[in-house]
Amino acid sequence: MRALVAKAAQQGGLVVLVGGSSVGKTRCAVEALRATVPQWWLWQPSDAEQVRQIAEAPPTKLVVWLDELHRFLGGSTSLHASTVRALLHAGAVLIATLWPDRYTTYTTPPQAGQPDLYVHEGEVLRLADVIQVPSSVSEAERALATAMAASDDRIAIALESTDYGLFQVIAAAPQLVERWHAADPYAAAVITAAIDAVRLGVESPLCEKFLEEAAPGYCDARQRSEAPENWFELAVTYLTTKVRGAASMLAPSAPPGAMGRRTGFLVADYLQQYLGKRRRMAKVPASTWRALKNHLRNPNDQSRVGLAARDRLLYCYAEPLLMQAQLGGIRHAAFELYDLLIDQGRTEEGIAVLTPWANKGDNRAVSRIVDFFADQGKLGAALSIVPKNGDWTSDRLAHALAAELDLDRLRARANAGDKYAAARLAEVLARQKKTEELRSRSNAGEMHASAQLAVLLASQSRVAEGISIVKPWADAGELYASSRLNTILAKHGMVNELRSRANMGDIHAAGQLASLLAKEGNADELRTRAAAGDGPAAFQLANLLVGQQGWIEKASAILQECSGVDEWDASEHIAELLAENGCVEELSLLAGGGNWHASLALADIFAENGREDEAIAVLKPWVDAGEWIAADSMSRLLVAHGRSDEAISLLESWASEGSREASYRLADLLAEEGRLEKLRDRVDAGDWSAAQVFAEALATRGFGAEADNVRRYGLSCDSDGQHG
Repeated sequence: MRALVAKAAQQGGLVVLVGGSSVGKTRCAVEALRATVPQWWLWQPSDAEQVRQIAEAPPTKLVVWLDELHRFLGGSTSLHASTVRALLHAGAVLIATLWPDRYTTYTTPPQAGQPDLYVHEGEVLRLADVIQVPSSVSEAERALATAMAASDDRIAIALESTDYGLFQVIAAAPQLVERWHAADPYAAAVITAAIDAVRLGVESPLCEKFLEEAAPGYCDARQRSEAPENWFELAVTYLTTKVRGAASMLAPSAPPGAMGRRTGFLVADYLQQYLGKRRRMAKVPASTWRALKNHLRNPNDQSRVGLAARDRLLYCYAEPLLMQAQLGGIRHAAFELYDLLIDQGRTEEGIAVLTPWANKGDNRAVSRIVDFFADQGKLGAALSIVPKNGDWTSDRLAHALAAELDLDRLRARANAGDKYAAARLAEVLARQKKTEELRSRSNAGEMHASAQLAVLLASQSRVAEGISIVKPWADAGELYASSRLNTILAKHGMVNELRSRANMGDIHAAGQLASLLAKEGNADELRTRAAAGDGPAAFQLANLLVGQQGWIEKASAILQECSGVDEWDASEHIAELLAENGCVEELSLLAGGGNWHASLALADIFAENGREDEAIAVLKPWVDAGEWIAADSMSRLLVAHGRSDEAISLLESWASEGSREASYRLADLLAEEGRLEKLRDRVDAGDWSAAQVFAEALATRGFGAEADNVRRYGLSCDSDGQHG
C-alpha cells in the first residue's frame, strides 16, 4: 500500500482497497498516507459532483478520500473516468475503499448480447491499482499483534476470538451480531427490513416512514397483534444504541449542512454484510416492496430497486419505480422500462417512454425505436426518426431495408450520402448480379460497390478486371476492400501477389498466404516467415509437422519462438493438435504440468470414451482454482451422465459467489430438468437469469396459461411475502 501511494504521489494515482467490512481497509490507507504524504491536503467529498468541481482546478498535493466508492458510482451523477483522469493528470492521490461484491459486480463482463450496466464503474476501476485486503491477518501480522497485545487489552481480547477477525472484533462486530440475536421481534423486523432495502439497492439513508411501513411483513400474526403502541420507537432506540461506544446497528444520518435533524438511518457495514449474505435467497415481503415504492425519493435508488423488482418478475413494483427513476433523469431506467413494456405487448407506452429521450438526441433511444419499427416492418415510421440523429441508427435501418429488399429507399439513402445504405445496397446488388449498377456506383466513388463488383467479376473469370477495381481502395488502407482483394487472390492461387501484400503488413493477406503455402506443403517459406514473427505461418507450419518424428516438440518450439504468437494461443493450438491426433499420453503429460488447454482437451477425450470419472478428476483442480470454463464443462459432463443433482450443487456454489455465467447456466439447467420450484426460488431471490427462462419453463411443462400470465403481468406478491 505504501509503495502504491508513493508512486501515486509522484505521478498521480488511484488506489482502491477491496475488502469486507471491518477488515482494516481504512486503517491501512490512513497509515500509508501518514507515512508517505503526511503534509498533503486530505479532502473527503460527499458526492461525485463535488469531485467534479474540484477536478476543474485541483490544488497541489491533494489526497481525495473516496470511502465506500460505490456511493460515488452509478446513476446520472456517477463519477466518470474523465474526472478521475483530470485529477490524476494534476498529480492528485485518490484513495478509495470498496466491498468485494461491488468490485465483482463492476468488473464482471456482461453475458453475450446483454448490455453492460456498469460500463462507467468499470472504466473508473481500470484506472486503479487494486489491493485485495484479506479478512484474516497473516502469520507475520499476528505475531506483531501478539507483541502489541502486551500493552493493549483490546488487541489481546481480539486475538482470543476464533469466530471473527482481529479488526472485526476491535470494531465491535461480534457485539453487533449478538445484539441482533438478542433483539425482540419488532427490532429484528426493523433491522431486517433495512438490510433487505440495502441489498435491493438502496444507498440513501432509510427514512423512518419506510422502516415503520416495511417492518410488519417480518412479523407473524401473533407478533403483530401483541405489538405495543410504541413498538417502533422502542425498536429504533434499541437499534441505534451503540455497543462498546463504537457502533450501532442503525446509525442516524442527517443531510449535509443540517444540525440536529435526523432524516434517516444507515445500516452498520459489518451487519449488512453478515446478514445480507444470509438473506441472499430470502423472499422480500410485500410490505417492504410497497414501502420502497411509497417512500424512495432518490432516482438512483428507485432505479436499482426497480431493477431488483424486475429481476423477481414483480412488475407491479418495477414499473412505477423505473418510471420515477427515468423521470428523475436515470437513463438506463428508461431502457429497462421500455423493454418491460414491450415484452408485455404495451407498445405505445414503451415508445412513449423512449420518445422524450430520442427527441433530446439520445442515440440509443433512437436505435431502440428504429429497431422496433424495423422488426415490425414499419420502416416508414423508422425513417421519420433517423434524420434527426445522424448515422448512429443508419446501419440498423440499412440492414432492415436490405432484408426487405427495399432497393428504392436504399438507393435514396445511399445517394444522399448514407455510407451504411451504400454498403448494404452493394451487397444486395452483388447477390442479384447487377453488374452494371455496381459499376456505375463504383465509378461514382463508392468503396463497397467497388469491392462487391470485384468479387462478382472474379467469380465470372474476370479476375484481372476485378483486381484492378478493388486494389486502389485496398492500397489506400480500406480494410473491407483489402479483405475482398485478398480473398480473390487466395481463391485464384495468386501467391506472389499475396506475399507482396503480406510483406507490406497486411495481416489478412498473411493469413491467406500461410493457408496457401500450407496447401502447397511449402514448409521452408512457412518456417522463414514464422521466424520473422508471422503468426499465421507459425500455426500452419505446426500443422504441417503433425506425424513427423518429434513433431510435438518441434511444433511447440515454433509457436513459442514466434513473436507473432502469444503463449496462450500457442498452448491452445498444441492441445488441439494433440487432441485431434488422439495423443492421450502426451495430453496427460501436459495436463499434469498445469497446461489448461491440455486439461480441457483430455477431459473431453475421457468423456467421449465413457470415462467420466477420469474427466472429472482432470477438471476438478481447475474448478477448485476458480476456472469457470472447467466448472461449466464439469456441470455438463455430470448432466450427460445422469448426475444432475451434483451439477446443480456445483453451479449453485458458483452462482452464490457472484458468477453470472453460473447463474445463467444454472437457470437453463433447472428449466431443462423441469425443476420449477428451485427455479421459482431463484426468481424470488432476484436471479434475473432464472426470471428470463421461468415463463418458458412453465410453458414447456404444460402450464401454458400460467406462462402467458407471467409474461404479461409478472408475479404477484401477497401480504405474507410469498410471490404468487
